[in-house]
Amino acid sequence: MNRVIIILTSIFIMSFCASANAAPEIKININGRYVNFATDAGKPYLDENNRTQVPLKATMEEAGAIVKWDGENQVAIVEKNNTVIKVPIGKSYIFVDDKQVANDTQAVVKNGRTYLPISVVLKNLAFTVKWDDATQTVYAVHYGDLVKEDEQLVDEMWENAETAQDVINSIDATIDHERFQDQITELTERQVLNNLFNEPIKINIPKEDDPN
Repeated sequence: MNRVIIILTSIFIMSFCASANAAPEIKININGRYVNFATDAGKPYLDENNRTQVPLKATMEEAGAIVKWDGENQVAIVEKNNTVIKVPIGKSYIFVDDKQVANDTQAVVKNGRTYLPISVVLKNLAFTVKWDDATQTVYAVHYGDLVKEDEQLVDEMWENAETAQDVINSIDATIDHERFQDQITELTERQVLNNLFNEPIKINIPKEDDPN
């Protein structure tokens, strides 16, 4: 009987380890791009509070933020669009422009790497953050960033276009409409108006001796 128990226990442990190893990798998608985590940079994981912790540098740089580290005070600092977020290690709060904001988990240093709770940090940088359980993916979108990207792209298209239709045709060929549909319409219309009003307006004024 003892031998049977030992065998069953061994099978259970092996099955548990196999299941843990087969757990899907957590992915981070920011503004439509997946963050590439190098082997030596660490990987995202779920902490004991079921919150996604991500490597500081790779994630925040993909989000377009400036990353700093205050080693003396053990504080990660993230800056974007004049917003400064300070994330103290091991504390259940962060500072947003020096105002304390509660958080239900803590930033940690793991294997010599700094990990941040992605949701609370990105939301306070004006990102919309969603979790897709089916694919184990965090999706974060900053609509201001998308508009800037669209404006740059449309400006480049206008340089080689003669009409608004040329720009629209270029957009059709190069942009994912599901991602950019609303911004495309808004930006194209705005750019058309800008180009129209930047052109000199010619008005024919009849001369005094012209009977017409």
